[in-house]
Amino acid sequence: MKSSPEIEQIGSETLYLITKATELFVDYLAKQAFESSKGKSLTYKNLADYINKHENMAFLKDIVPQTMTAKNALIEVAKQNAAANKEILE
Repeated sequence: MKSSPEIEQIGSETLYLITKATELFVDYLAKQAFESSKGKSLTYKNLADYINKHENMAFLKDIVPQTMTAKNALIEVAKQNAAANKEILE
């Protein structure tokens, strides 16, 4: 927040509230992902799966993407490049 040029100063109360809200959100997300995984531990995959399945978590999809193999990642990049090239030609 302090890196934003529009914000010159942040009050301590504001900072506390944002910190607390973030803490509560992370706690909620971890609990929900753990419960939906039905496992004994919480993994990155559990978080990514939960975020992918719930529309209200869509804003986190780019931050917590699904894992994939390098081979599948290269295939995905090739598909995106092909689609971009097709748009340019049209």
